[in-house]
Amino acid sequence: MERFFLNSATLTSLLKRLESTDLVYCKRSFADERKIEIGITPKGASLQNDLQDVSVSIFAKFCKTEEN
Repeated sequence: MERFFLNSATLTSLLKRLESTDLVYCKRSFADERKIEIGITPKGASLQNDLQDVSVSIFAKFCKTEEN
């Protein structure tokens, strides 16, 4: 599990925006209702793959030298 060092107000608004665009889902934990489980949706996973390709492309362009 990854931890982000953000205050709860920042994290709450970010998650609400991501959930409203169907990129992540949030649900209460069955074991402990104080916890919220967050996961990526198929739409979010697709976007994640697309962005990975874009970032590789951008990185490659910045790393070009005149010899390439």
